[in-house]
Amino acid sequence: MIRSYSFFRQFVSITFFSLLFCVFLWMISSFLMVEQIRTSSLENTHMVVVLDQKISNSDYQKIFGQLSFITTNIKPLSLDEVNQFAQPSISDPISGTTKKMILLTLSMGKNNRGERVTLADQALSIHKILSGNRHVLLVEDNLPWAEKLDSLDLLMIHLKRSGLMLLGLVVLMLILFWSFLGGVTEKDAGAVDPSGNSFWKQSDPSSFSFNREGFRLGFFAALGACILLFLAHPALYSPSLDPFLASSQLGIHSKWVYFFFSFPVIGGGLGWLSFQLGKFWRRVLLSH
Repeated sequence: MIRSYSFFRQFVSITFFSLLFCVFLWMISSFLMVEQIRTSSLENTHMVVVLDQKISNSDYQKIFGQLSFITTNIKPLSLDEVNQFAQPSISDPISGTTKKMILLTLSMGKNNRGERVTLADQALSIHKILSGNRHVLLVEDNLPWAEKLDSLDLLMIHLKRSGLMLLGLVVLMLILFWSFLGGVTEKDAGAVDPSGNSFWKQSDPSSFSFNREGFRLGFFAALGACILLFLAHPALYSPSLDPFLASSQLGIHSKWVYFFFSFPVIGGGLGWLSFQLGKFWRRVLLSH
């Protein structure tokens, strides 16, 4: 019968990897919260074009068509919506009764050549298209805000690339370390059968007991990380980046529920795969 390594050894291993996974999970969730805030900020990247009320329909359609080459999210504002922007002063040269307004919503994207187009580039292109047009009374924008979002978008692109590389490296190192740990555990227990016919074959209860070690280590380490993150989230996150505060009236948002509940399952799967790999390496070494 296989002898599972001691309770103390299991406890130390689970505690260590829970702390490691907690840091890892905190980094991922913080990145996702920043990306969520960045995406919602794009919805506030607007430009307003104020036109003379006397503009003809043909000139209006021409301007509308020119702007559609920059963004397809164009909304002509109704008179009631215009009056919300209008100044009550009689001296206002573009009062609500003498103007038309077009609301443009800018977004990140690529042109027909596949080149990245920034928000600042789109705003400057709109100014260039409308410059000198006698029917355009005002083009209102927030270019500094657009430039900051462009910088944040470029930063997030680099973080995604480096984060994926780091994620792959961490998972690979974790699998290698746990497979080594599994091989040592099996060696100490003397449960290796070099004559086994199949890598996946479960020949006896001892082998089944050993296979549970990897899943148990990964599952409880990841579960412990989720519990630690929940208990320490007021200290680990700022209020705007706390996923446990980005919730509905019934509690944490369903997206984050799925995210945190799937993490222990993924950890258990990695642990099981790692110990299976360790058993395979052990059999290969003994066969030689």
